[in-house]
Amino acid sequence: MEEKRDRMSQLPDDILLLILGKMDTFEVAKTTILSRRWKHLWRLVPSLRFHLSCTGHYVFDLEDLTIRFSHMVSRCLSHRDSAAAVLDFHLSLDVPSYCNVDDEFLDEIVEECVLYAINHDVQSVRVHTNGSLTLPKAFISCKTLRELDLRQSYMVSVPGRLSLPNLKTLYLETELCFRGNDNKMEPFSGLPELEKLTLIDTSLIGLGSVQP
Repeated sequence: MEEKRDRMSQLPDDILLLILGKMDTFEVAKTTILSRRWKHLWRLVPSLRFHLSCTGHYVFDLEDLTIRFSHMVSRCLSHRDSAAAVLDFHLSLDVPSYCNVDDEFLDEIVEECVLYAINHDVQSVRVHTNGSLTLPKAFISCKTLRELDLRQSYMVSVPGRLSLPNLKTLYLETELCFRGNDNKMEPFSGLPELEKLTLIDTSLIGLGSVQP
């Protein structure tokens, strides 16, 4: 066992960061207890993956569970190396409709995470949730974003025109509601570099009669 630990410690940071980037961020943060070698490494991981699952919990425990999740997310973000980029961001919120979690609460989690990712040059964003949510205004004009995946949401509110100059891949499995836009505007006209578009059970609201 000692030999294996020593060999693992000898791997370069780039390799260790690739391994850690495939794991849930909360689990990655726990690696700080392994040794001095790992104490600060998690703060540099370029992929953030947060997953909240309410499956199997009693209804009266769900509000506390979501609050603790929010606090843990905030703590992880605040303890990362502020100079470390976030290339890949994945937020998954599995919150059953019967748990009565306020949509505003979900919006706050999404806004905190997405704005953090934008400020750290994010290239890929995936948000999977079965609730309604509103995208932060700063997000819809992110210049570094190359991949966007939104799915399972009841409805995603878009507070303006999508203007993502470097987006190449867009996957939508949700209802998009454009707010404050000219209803004659083409929904994807602000995506000049788009190469792959996937629409599954998607409807577009607020753009006149435009439908995929």
